[in-house]
Amino acid sequence: MVELTVPYESRMEQAHTYKKEKYLDLTKELEESGCRAKIMPIDIDAREFAGSSAYDLLSKLSISGNKQTKPLKLLA
Repeated sequence: MVELTVPYESRMEQAHTYKKEKYLDLTKELEESGCRAKIMPIDIDAREFAGSSAYDLLSKLSISGNKQTKPLKLLA
């Protein structure tokens, strides 16, 4: 599950933790029913700064290096 979070830069870590906890029960339910589930909050702050979570998502999607530039701009 990918969830976009748009906090102020000073609250990015708090917002990221909140989003992970928000979907924790749903993730457990899905896993108990035999599904694989992962929570991936993506943090783009109010001033269009992409947090490390955005880079992590792109890496998990096998988008790396210079190929990350355009998707990061689109996310922001």
